[in-house]
Amino acid sequence: MSELMLIWWITLFLATVSLLVMGFLVIRRSWDERSERYNQDARKVVQDILFRFMLTENLDHERDLRNLLGFQRREKLLLRKLAIDLFHLIQGQERERLSHILSQIGFREDCLHDLRTGTPRRRRLAAAALQIFDDEESRQALLHALDDGDADTRVVAATTLLILNAVPATPLLLDKLQRSIENQSHQVRNLFHGIARQAPSALVQAASDPNLSAASKALLAESMAFASSFEVLSLAVVRRGC
Repeated sequence: MSELMLIWWITLFLATVSLLVMGFLVIRRSWDERSERYNQDARKVVQDILFRFMLTENLDHERDLRNLLGFQRREKLLLRKLAIDLFHLIQGQERERLSHILSQIGFREDCLHDLRTGTPRRRRLAAAALQIFDDEESRQALLHALDDGDADTRVVAATTLLILNAVPATPLLLDKLQRSIENQSHQVRNLFHGIARQAPSALVQAASDPNLSAASKALLAESMAFASSFEVLSLAVVRRGC
C-alpha cells in the first residue's frame, strides 16, 4: 500500500469516527432534553396530586392514589425528591397529610427497604426522605445507617436524625462520621452547624475528650463560631492543647 493510500484510509477512518461521535452527541442531547421534559411533566402531575390531597379532605382520591402508586413504582427517585422539597415548604397539618398520603402508597416502607439494600444513591435519598416520617422504626433504621459503608449515606442519616430531634450523642457521631470530617465534607459541616445551634453544650463537652482528632476539634470550633456561641472560646483552648 502506497503512503498516499495509507493517508487516505487514515483520513477516512478519522472522518467516520468524527461523524459517529457527533451523531452520538446529537442523539444523547435529544434524549436528555426529552428526559428533562418528561421529568418536568411528571413532577407537575405528582405535585398537583399531592396538593389536592393536602388541601381537601372529602374528595374521592382513588384515581389519584393509583397514579401516585404508579409513580412510586416507575419514578420513585423523582417522587422522593419532590416529596422532600414539598415537605420543607409546608407545616403542621399539611405535613401530617403528606406523611399519611405517602404511607398509603408504601413510600415509607420502600425507603426503609432501599436504606437497607439499595445502591449508595438510593440509600442516601431514602435516608433523606425518612425525615417525613417521625416514627420509631424510621429512627432506628437511620441509627443503623450510621454504620453504612458509604460515608455520605452516614452523614445524610445523621442529618435526618437531627431534623427528627433524635440525633445521637456527639462523640458517637464524631466516631461514625470521621471519614467525612477528615475530608472536610460540606454536608458534615452543615450537620454540626445545626447541632451547634440546637445544643452547643454538647459540642463543648465532646471537645474536652483528649483523644479527639485535630480534624474533629477544628470542626467543633468552627461549628460553635458559626452558631455565634461564646463557648467557642473554650474549644479554642482545647484545640491548642491537641
